[in-house]
Amino acid sequence: MWTYDDPRMRETVPMRRVRSSVDAMILRRAGRSLSLLVLVLALLVVGLVWFFARDSGEVSEPIVQTESPRTPALPSVGPKLDPSQAHSPAPRSAAPEASPSDPVPESKAPVLGTIHVRVRGTDGRPFTGSWTLEIHEHVAGLVGRERRALEQTAPTASVEARTGRVHVLSARSSDLASPHVRCDLGTSPATAEVELVLGDAGIVGGLVVDEHGHGVGGLSVWLVPRIPAVQARLGADGRPAQPPLPVPGATDASGRFRMFGLQSGTWTLVAGHLDAPIARQDGVIVATGETRLDPLALPPLHMATVRVEDEHGAAVPGAQVSSRGSHGGAIEGVTDAYGELACKHLPAGRWRVFASTSDARRGNVTVEVPLESADARIEVTLRAVAPRPERNPR
Repeated sequence: MWTYDDPRMRETVPMRRVRSSVDAMILRRAGRSLSLLVLVLALLVVGLVWFFARDSGEVSEPIVQTESPRTPALPSVGPKLDPSQAHSPAPRSAAPEASPSDPVPESKAPVLGTIHVRVRGTDGRPFTGSWTLEIHEHVAGLVGRERRALEQTAPTASVEARTGRVHVLSARSSDLASPHVRCDLGTSPATAEVELVLGDAGIVGGLVVDEHGHGVGGLSVWLVPRIPAVQARLGADGRPAQPPLPVPGATDASGRFRMFGLQSGTWTLVAGHLDAPIARQDGVIVATGETRLDPLALPPLHMATVRVEDEHGAAVPGAQVSSRGSHGGAIEGVTDAYGELACKHLPAGRWRVFASTSDARRGNVTVEVPLESADARIEVTLRAVAPRPERNPR
């Protein structure tokens, strides 16, 4: 049996005291942790109760009025409230959700101006017969897509046209025609006056045929004036006058065309797009009266269908499509509801077809025309294009 004086017993007593102090410290820390956890849970419960009570309208929110010296007061744009309701909480209303049937905001409408036209004969008297007013719009030196022919019976007429553009006007009757007159319609004032003189102007007629000698209908034709660079044309004010702009036309179902109101001089006949002609005939001499041209032969032309789709293979309607052929010809148009665009009058060669949408999706593909088969399509896949980072000006 051990006694207190035993050395082994003297080593055991201090160890028990140490263990007791360590156990007491652990219990104190555990109690503090448990108290903190209970407090956090209590706060969480109170917060949840307050949140659900507020949404159900059982608890009213106190209104605290504060003033900020940095934020100016905004003018009131709504109806005035009754003073008795000044401290009542405003009812909460959910924001209206957008519906697919809601109208899409339209783009800014073009600003229209007025062009007043007077027509007279070579004798200076107002023209009393029936006549046709032709007006077409030029953009950046190239003719626009808008061309109008308005039948008139009075010697004066007023037409609306877009401001900030160049318009070319001409008049013609059954046996007379006027030269083309350029009109720069500004924005201030948005009116202009043009006088057209009906007389024995030049008329050009011709025929456009394919490689087999058959007439090609529905093809754009142009007469481009040929003006030497050293030739100075001065107006009444002594300044260089504006040269004649290209005159547009089109072939009928039989491939024939007639173009009126041409100034005397040398012109170039262009078939197809003005920037990428399919065929051309230089040295067309225009004089008073009608000039008949030899048939203009076109190279072999082909047809193709462009299909625009997204990354998942779905059709993309309303996509802008454009291209220029390596040997002339052009593609310009918008895809239909099936994401397709039918193209004709395409010369053989290499074509790089571009497609884009208003939401910054783009794509392009390079093909060889004619395609491998008549059923083949030019497929363009659109992908989102990341916007370029703006550079900070220095």
